[in-house]
Amino acid sequence: MLATLSTQALAGLSTDTMKVCEKAKAYGPALFESLESVGWNTLEKKHWKRFERRSVDGFGLLYVGHGTEPLDWTEVKKRGQSYTSAVKKWISSTDKAMAFVDSDNPEAVLVVLNMTKGNQQGFECVYAGPSDKKTDAKIDKLVRSFNRKGIKQANSEAHIAYGEYSSALGTPPKRARMAVQVARYLEPMNEIWGRPARVETAFFVQKQTKK
Repeated sequence: MLATLSTQALAGLSTDTMKVCEKAKAYGPALFESLESVGWNTLEKKHWKRFERRSVDGFGLLYVGHGTEPLDWTEVKKRGQSYTSAVKKWISSTDKAMAFVDSDNPEAVLVVLNMTKGNQQGFECVYAGPSDKKTDAKIDKLVRSFNRKGIKQANSEAHIAYGEYSSALGTPPKRARMAVQVARYLEPMNEIWGRPARVETAFFVQKQTKK
């Protein structure tokens, strides 16, 4: 297992972030204020280098697949680099995306994307950084759910698992779809990358509903 990256200041940040995003109704100031209340700060230019390193390792693993086939670790890095380059473009407009860090010396990074299009309102929170017990329990629960269906994780170095839920938002209530994917490094990546992974876990929370 990876040595924990968490500090007292970061303890619970991944769980708090997931809760905020799961409860949020829409992309915008209310969501941003809730994220700031649990410890997030708006990304500034001085943070970018450390943001980029954590984004590549975290988001690359998160978006490379569902973990049920052997991972190409070169592709994980390429996927992370591609996603991080896209983030840099998206955050040039706050109508499209916002990016956050936990501190001036970031260990955790967060991107919030506006997914509203046509008559569909939605957003996506994407986290990479230290994990905690509740986030670890979340991915373990998702992995067990897949195992019961005969779908096994294929990689000893990392797990990636997905879940989809539905709920009601607003008054009158509208049906909302929520998807959660969590990825976790299970061991140091020194033998593969020649260095440790720069994050422990990554996840996204997507929410969509009709306007």
